[in-house]
Formats: sequence, structure tokens, C-alpha cells
Amino acid sequence: MKTQWSDYRDTVLINYPDVVKVGELESLLLRSDAGAKRRLVHVIYHRLNNRYVRPLNEIPAPMRSGFLTMAAACLMIEALQSFRQGYEYTKWGAGKKCFSKFFSENEAFKCLHPYSNNFYSKIRCGILHQAETYGNWLIWLDKELPLFFLRGEIKVINAEKFLNELEKSIKKYRADLEAADWNNRLWVRAKRKLTKICEHCKPEILQLNLHREFFAKIAAGNKRTEYRSQTQYWKKRLTKKEYDVIQFRNGYATNAPEMQVEFLGVRRIKRDGKNVYAIRLGKILKIKRWQKINT
Repeated sequence: MKTQWSDYRDTVLINYPDVVKVGELESLLLRSDAGAKRRLVHVIYHRLNNRYVRPLNEIPAPMRSGFLTMAAACLMIEALQSFRQGYEYTKWGAGKKCFSKFFSENEAFKCLHPYSNNFYSKIRCGILHQAETYGNWLIWLDKELPLFFLRGEIKVINAEKFLNELEKSIKKYRADLEAADWNNRLWVRAKRKLTKICEHCKPEILQLNLHREFFAKIAAGNKRTEYRSQTQYWKKRLTKKEYDVIQFRNGYATNAPEMQVEFLGVRRIKRDGKNVYAIRLGKILKIKRWQKINT
């Protein structure tokens, strides 16, 4: 989740039943009192429950979709396990382990543990990548049927029961956090995950220094492209990178003028017979400690 560049701390992380912003969460993570603990439990629970479970439960029965339910459920399983394990995100190969561990540790889902790898590839990846299931897996909606059952070679997931049991797992995690001591690894991992959530809200910034003449031209709106030679140094900084904003500084002093400009990408071009990177500049977002001069 990205913010307007005024201040990433104003990014809203949850907005129901109240608003919690990044700035508040960062402050809470520095504390170790009971009030902070309650507030962090509140953030984690409502981040999972109100983003996914509550909206799905409020869909009228005739409009419910098993595929939509299972898509959200798969997202929740990975998010929930990321909190429990303290993952920044599920790296390559870790997704299957998340599902295997979740199925083995939650009683209602143990029936799926022998099929966890198959479930991951045929249900999770099938729905999220192609909006379909693979390999004789079906999704039904029926409150009366078991969460998972076999019909010959066909494997059936009851999305209604799956969501209900997943909601219980989220509530159990909330209860575990409430009961655990601050030094318990459950909290160490949860706080690690929350710290990463705050970091993910920060814009990716390209730091560049400029002579006063060029700084002034950009500040005046007369220069829309900045150039850098195609050296190994700039290749490492400018290729295969996704920036949100460029932070220009006019000099190295602590009180040097600064300017934030929207980053619109990089192209490779020839300029004056030389191969250069053309850094495209968008709108000016902020200028500090700068006096306009004639350019």
C-alpha cells in the first residue's frame, strides 16, 4: 500500500471499527505495555477479519461465490501464517509450507494435510492465477456438507465450511496473542511482520544529487528528464528497480535544498553520441529550503 508522498505515516492500515495509521503502529511497536498489546491485537485481527471474512459473510446467500470465497481464504491462510511465522512475505517455495503447516496445526483442516501440496497447486494457484481449479478439485457451497470430502477420484472443498473454520482459526490466533507474554516467540514474530508492513508503506526513493543550475531548472518545471551515463554503477541503481519518487539534493550539507519529484521510469537512449539513461520526471511533490533563481 503506497501513500501520497506527504508522509507515509498517514497511510491507513485499517479503517473499521476505527482508523489506525502507520504512524500509530510504529509508535505501538516501540512500547511494551498492556495497552499497546491490546491495540496491536486489534490491528492484526481486524486487518484479517474486516478485510476478508466480514465482507464475505455479508454477501446475501444467492450471491455467494465459492471461488471468490476460496480465493480470499487462500490469501488469508498465507497472511495468517506469515504473522505466526514472522515472514515479510512468502518467498519462492514457502507458500506450500504455509498451507502444510496451517492444515497440520488446525484441527478442522487436518483432513487436508495429506493433500496440502496438491491443494496449493490445484486450488490456490489455479484460482489466483487462472480463476479455475485443476486436477479434479471442485468447490461447492453447502452448510450441511463436510469441509472436505471425496467423490470417487474427485476432491471437493466446501467453501462455506472452509470459511467458517478459517474464521475460527483467526479468532484462535487473536486469543493466543492475548494470552502470550511479550517475549513469547508468537509476539516476536508478529511484531516482525508488523514492522515489515510499516516498511512496505514507505515509498521507494531514488536519491540523486544535482548542481544548483539543474536543480533550479527542474524546480521551475523547465527540465523533465535527468540523465546518467550507462556505467555499471548507474546500471545497478537504475535497471530492474521500481522507484516511486526521486529525492533530489543540491549539495551534501545537512541544510541543502531538497526536492521530491515523481518517478516516471527510465529509458536507454543516445545523447550527444553517448549511451545514457534518461530518467523521466513527473510532477514536483515537495520542495524544501529552496529559493527560486532565474534560469
